[in-house]
Amino acid sequence: MIQLFLAKLMKKSIPIAIIHTFFSCFHGIGRKIRPLFEAHGLTGPQYGAMKILQANGAMSPSELSNFLTVTPGNITGIIDRLRKLKFVERRRSSSDRRVLKIALTTEGKKKLEELIPIWESAIEDIFREVPIERQKEFHRTLKEIQESLKFTPMVDFDKEAE
Repeated sequence: MIQLFLAKLMKKSIPIAIIHTFFSCFHGIGRKIRPLFEAHGLTGPQYGAMKILQANGAMSPSELSNFLTVTPGNITGIIDRLRKLKFVERRRSSSDRRVLKIALTTEGKKKLEELIPIWESAIEDIFREVPIERQKEFHRTLKEIQESLKFTPMVDFDKEAE
């Protein structure tokens, strides 16, 4: 059924078919890795928030919600649940008590150290059947799209990999 739908889309517009396929893959990856996070009492957005804080340091809730592309209401829930787990803490600025920053705790950093290899292994497994040259080509194409959107990634994984 999906293949027929995508075939019709490709006759109409390859970019539209690409986006539909991209979202389908994105959701499929989410379904595959969700149990990995759940086994550690986390959700994908919570892991994403922790990863962003690891890469960027303490951030305001609004900065974090922009990086995660979630609403301010959603980020409040994510932060509250991470605080309950003792993975993040709220910090007030010493120069302006109105300024609130969210930062990883020592426990949060330890949990990320534990989760990152598990997450990376799951992602590697997903791409295992795709030849490395095709993976590199796909990455270059996504970077071109990212640049054309003038979008700054939440984490520069290319620098992180160096």
